[in-house]
This record gives sequence, C-alpha cells and structure tokens, in this order.
Amino acid sequence: MIYQECDYFCDQQGDIYIVRGYRHPLPLIRAQLIYQKCANGTRIRNTGEKYHKIVRDEIVYINEQEISEYFQPRNNPIRYQLTGIWLDIYNQLKAIVPESAIGIFGSTLLNFPVTRDVDFIVYGLTNCKLLKENFNSFKLALHVPGISLDHIDYQTKKFAASHNLKTNSLTKTLANKWCTVQIAPGISNTIMFGYEPDELADWIIADDEIGQEIQISGIVLDDLRSNFCPRVFSLETNDGKIYDIKTYYWAYHSCVKTGDQVTITGKLVSNNVILLNNFNHGIIIN
Repeated sequence: MIYQECDYFCDQQGDIYIVRGYRHPLPLIRAQLIYQKCANGTRIRNTGEKYHKIVRDEIVYINEQEISEYFQPRNNPIRYQLTGIWLDIYNQLKAIVPESAIGIFGSTLLNFPVTRDVDFIVYGLTNCKLLKENFNSFKLALHVPGISLDHIDYQTKKFAASHNLKTNSLTKTLANKWCTVQIAPGISNTIMFGYEPDELADWIIADDEIGQEIQISGIVLDDLRSNFCPRVFSLETNDGKIYDIKTYYWAYHSCVKTGDQVTITGKLVSNNVILLNNFNHGIIIN
C-alpha cells in the first residue's frame, strides 16, 4: 500500500486521519487527526456515525495495522454530482490541467454531506506550474478574488493557537498562499497539490528526528515544492550556503515566494536539510 498526501483513513476506533507526505517510517504513517468519532458530534457521515472536527495542526503517527478504511481523492465520485461554484471550479481546473490530474479530498471523500466547501487537489509538478501561471485568469473566470485580509486574519488566529508567534510571521506566510480563492466572507477554497509517482525523488524520505536546533536567515531560491507536502523550499544564506527547508504542517502550504528574505528556526537533520517539526519552529518573512 502506498500512503499519499491528502489520502484519508479510518482507524479501528472510527477516528479519521489525513495522510501527510509520501515516505513514512513504516509501519507508522505520518498523519493528522481530522475527525474524531463522538456521540455528540455535529458532523454526521452517511453511515449515521457522528464526528467532531479537529482543527489542530498536529502531526501524529498511526500504525498501518490500525487502518479499517482507506480513501483516495482520485476515486471520489462526488465529481459527477457537483453543482454551483464547486462545479465551476472543477470545470475551470479542467480547462487548465488534465481531468485525470484532479482529485477531490476533504469531507465529501469521507461521505459527509457538503455543508461548507469542496476541496480539490491537483497532481503533478507541471500541472502546479500551469495552474500558477493561469491562476489570475482562473479567478477572473470564477469572478472571485484571492484570499481576503479578513480570512488571513482568521487563519492567523487559528494557527497562532499552536505555532509560536515569536518564530513565525503567520500573516505574511498565509498571504503568500496564491492558490486560495475567497468564495464568500468566511469561506475560502485552497487548491492543494500532490506528486505523481514518478516525481517522488530520493529527498522525499522519512525524517530523522535527531538534529541540532538552528536559526538561519537567507533568500528563498525556489518555491515550487512549498506547494506540495512535505512543504520544501531551498534557501541561500548570506555566506552562500544552500539548505532545503522542510515541514509537514498545513499552516505552511505555499508559504513563501522565490526572492523572499526569511529567517528559519528549525532542526538541522543533515548537512543541508532543516526540518520544522515542532510548534516553536517557524518561518519569519523579513
């Protein structure tokens, strides 16, 4: 079994997790708890089971033997039942990237009713580049703007509950999220991105958690991989050293732009890889 970013699974207790990344320290799978089964939950699956949605940006590791049910965005039949703005988004995505590269993840994949939004993922490095190049026309065709200042403020407050504000400039990193459209006040839609199997380079490996805490500053050289998970971007320091900055947290999706001057607090886990894997780590855009 290959466990991929934005896939989901239920464990034996019925709790639902989203997979983070592609290489895992098997038999453990890197994931985030998204829906917790509870008797007084307000979210109800078509099975009648009740759930509470979890909003913590926290990575956990679950043994693959605990999996009772598995879900993949490319297999979501909801694409044939979309209406309104969600059908419009799907059609505009199809106009830019191949339909075979589009998946639908989130609550609809898990058999919850559509109560707020529909989540889309686009697969492939080339397709990510294509969408970014055409995102202004994408927004114009939908008659929607990018992420609003109010929504940036809302998400900043949400993530500030866990991520250390002394080591993060969340307002600036969230504002860099170019792949978000504002559907209505309080409702945004962020396109996520996933690798194709032949794009999984050797650096996408299970992480060594052992390393030295470090803080460095430099300029972002390449932001393309920050749109994927793990979110990775290359950085050059003032003395010419080049590092790959790597993290699995959702808060850092599309967090930087090429040319940004940043200060990184993280863990040096190899000669040139800095991992952000606890809430005191972070990215400050100077």
